Amino acid sequence: MLRRILRQLLPLNSRNNGPCHFTFDYKSSSIEEIAYALRKFGGVHIKNFYSSSELVEVFNDYLSDSFTIPDNKIVYDFDVKDYHHQRGPVIRGSVATEFTNRFGRREKLFIDSGMIDFFSPKLEGKQQIASDSIVSFTNNVLALAFSEQFSSGQHHIYIYNSVKTPRCFHRDCYVPRVKSFLTLKGVDSLEQGPYGFHPFSHRLRWLRFSILQVINFIFGSDLGGSYTDSTLTSSRQIVPFFNTCGDLLITRQDCTHGDFPCTVSFKKVVLVQNFFLR
Repeated sequence: MLRRILRQLLPLNSRNNGPCHFTFDYKSSSIEEIAYALRKFGGVHIKNFYSSSELVEVFNDYLSDSFTIPDNKIVYDFDVKDYHHQRGPVIRGSVATEFTNRFGRREKLFIDSGMIDFFSPKLEGKQQIASDSIVSFTNNVLALAFSEQFSSGQHHIYIYNSVKTPRCFHRDCYVPRVKSFLTLKGVDSLEQGPYGFHPFSHRLRWLRFSILQVINFIFGSDLGGSYTDSTLTSSRQIVPFFNTCGDLLITRQDCTHGDFPCTVSFKKVVLVQNFFLR
């Protein structure tokens, strides 16, 4: 209850963090200014990074409303410890997750129900060219943005089919880690469940993260089941990315981030590339 009240009070933030400060056009923007914005805000939106018509053509199977997966290829549940070793399509939200909250409501939610997460899908021809473009460009941005060195990890394709109960806003980790999202089918309204992040939330990370970890360890999460849930962050602090096919998003995963709930019938699709510290 107290954290819910705090989430309503904390968004009183006077810093200028509107999307105009970290949104760029690929052809008219320099890689230096994109890198600076990523370092400062923790995320960037690069419009028109890739040809939308080509992406629609080469990823048509994933974009089609008639797209189906053979039952024998689906993984319904998986051990989180083995997350990075998964292969194939994983159906999210097939098992209810109970909030770990110790002193208040303990709901059960089918988190990310409606989402299909393809772990390291095989990419061929122009699909692989698109993926290679993400890796090359993001590596160049990271080299200018950070003193740390990164290497590319596994890739995914996320399909969201009207995900009404996404995972709460959270951090993936407490150390620098980056994801790039190439939009295959984007969103233009909050009702469609856009991805978003909390600008500046990577700053003073050791202090912030230590406090959050202690609070979540003692009290549990009143928003989900993880110690990395951002239980002191309001959705009003999250800046949504409204994007179209061919746009590229890059965010630090030690920033608070996540998807807004989809409240209409809608499908969005993204190609995701991970980057980890060496």
